[in-house]
This record gives sequence, structure tokens and C-alpha cells, in this order.
Amino acid sequence: RSGATILGARILGLNKQSATEFSFFAAVPAILGASTIKIFEFSAFAIKSDIKLTANAYTILLIAFFTAFLISIVSIKLLLGFIRKHSFIPFGIYRIILGITVLFML
Repeated sequence: RSGATILGARILGLNKQSATEFSFFAAVPAILGASTIKIFEFSAFAIKSDIKLTANAYTILLIAFFTAFLISIVSIKLLLGFIRKHSFIPFGIYRIILGITVLFML
């Protein structure tokens, strides 16, 4: 997904920094939507299975959520810093090799 949005933005004339930022911003609604669906699915499963979640369990879930959020912010900042100094060529080569490998494994 990110490769497709970055490539599309580059084709439309955005520089690599803006294209990468666009790719991450475009992912936010999808990630929020998927997370919301998973929360409802988990809640329905817990109710159906008669699972009682304690306040401690909710605290752990919140800590996990915020930890994942903070790590994703740091990862995005590191990637954007990397993109400022380097090209997408190594990533492209990696993806091509991975794609060929996956095709031969089928």
C-alpha cells in the first residue's frame, strides 16, 4: 500500500518527502477504521463468551495502544529522516527480489 501511494504521488509530481508524508497521512483513516472494527469485534466476542474484563485488563490495553502509537510516530519520523538523505532504490530492489521469491514459492 505505501509503495503504491508513494509511487502514485511521485508520478503526479510530488517530491519524495511529500510523497512519503502523503502515504502515511492516507493510511490514518484506514488504520483507525480497522482498529475500530477490531475493538467492536473483540467486545462482541467478550460479551458472547461471557468474558469479564477487569479494570486492570483495560489499563493494559490502553498502555499497549499508546505504546504502539508512540512507536509508530517515532518510526515515521525516522523513516522521513532517512528519506530526506537517501533514495527509494534499495527499497525498490528489495521489493522486486521479495516479489520474485514469493512468486517462485507458489
